[in-house]
Amino acid sequence: MLLLPGELLNLIVEYLAHTFDAPDLLPLPRYRHVSPELCSLSTANKRLRQVCLPFLFAYVRIRHVGQMEKLRDRCLNNSTCSKSIKIITLSNFVLRREEGHEILYNLLPNLEHLSCVDLTGCYLSATLLSTLHEHPSISTLLVGSLRGLPRQSTFSDLSKVTLVRTEQLQSDDPMLETLQNCLERGMKVAQLIVWKPHLLREDFRFERFQGLHVLEMKMNYFPITLSWLAEFTLAHSQLERIELIDDEREYFRFHREPFVYTFMEQLSQAKLSNIFYLNRLTLTRANSRDWEVYGMTLTVWRSLVEVLAIVYASFPDIKALDLDLENHNVEYDIDDLISVLSKFSSLRNLSLRFFFKRLRLKAEDQEMPSASIRQVTRNDPLAKQAARTEDTIRWYLSRMARRIPSLEAVHINERYPTSAESRWSLAGWLYIHGGTRDVEGALQLGT
Repeated sequence: MLLLPGELLNLIVEYLAHTFDAPDLLPLPRYRHVSPELCSLSTANKRLRQVCLPFLFAYVRIRHVGQMEKLRDRCLNNSTCSKSIKIITLSNFVLRREEGHEILYNLLPNLEHLSCVDLTGCYLSATLLSTLHEHPSISTLLVGSLRGLPRQSTFSDLSKVTLVRTEQLQSDDPMLETLQNCLERGMKVAQLIVWKPHLLREDFRFERFQGLHVLEMKMNYFPITLSWLAEFTLAHSQLERIELIDDEREYFRFHREPFVYTFMEQLSQAKLSNIFYLNRLTLTRANSRDWEVYGMTLTVWRSLVEVLAIVYASFPDIKALDLDLENHNVEYDIDDLISVLSKFSSLRNLSLRFFFKRLRLKAEDQEMPSASIRQVTRNDPLAKQAARTEDTIRWYLSRMARRIPSLEAVHINERYPTSAESRWSLAGWLYIHGGTRDVEGALQLGT
């Protein structure tokens, strides 16, 4: 590796630098975990350490003042370190203490390439907000709540501030004036949540939320009108997703939205309308004015292969699919499900709840893994059982990954009984390596 040209070596290190990240609806700067491979490479020799250093310090998370002090000392003694930092995530515990503020003020002038400060768990003073806003290289200040901004502030420019998410406030909400005031001063909103979309009328097309990426609407029994959508879409060029969420399981059962009309009709004709729920519908832009189905969440009780076949017939280019089989009472051959899922040539993300416990193998195809991925160092029957189960899940997923070339990430949520009163679970994201189609990542054991 040491004989490689510097540019190629840098590309290899960049590829190995960070662990896989869970898919996120919001295209915002965020903290990334350094991979074990990068840590190992950085200790190999001087040349590799020089290549790895910018990636080791690109993303920094500060949880307490002691970490802030160590970062300050390192940056003051090593300009390569300070110039490598691009994103800092701060804890409110740091900012509640006076010395935390003082260290941050001393540190900021050395961070020449700092572009984003994540303050989503913090409450800001007017002084700190002004200091961060005036830093020449910072372009984004992420805040998690309107209450995290200073109550009394004469600072007129909030153009670097992005409110990660907020709700569509009603006229009697005491925070409405604060929101409007911040929007007028240039604050961006990444995600807007509407709890009563049936109350949105024609005048909603005049609402403006700079920087809006995701519009989330919590559906209920009442019908909605989308007459405002075309003009609202044109006014929000960065709007990428619209989420229609039916947690009450009432809206899509009684109302036929144009986006899913054909799908629902085909299910009805196949006499499958009563064996599933459509919990979530995700729309993405087809062009500057029109929208198309990007993904959906389905709760299915039986006939999964038949339902998936109709999903494919209606949405062959769907990118994300979330399947909940918690109350399912049917088992399937893994190859039967792979056959129908492999038709989705654009499918990137799968979310599978209680999926793998519904699978079975044919008698002639019992080739389970012999070595465990999960390390069990103690004599714990539950840990051993979880290790065997995770190996089985990964084996099933490997077969799926080879047949679905577009698949990138799969979220797993499986739960198993320990006794009549208790259960244990395996959950988390697993990632598909683009070239080898190997399954990477690890699941978390919960009890």
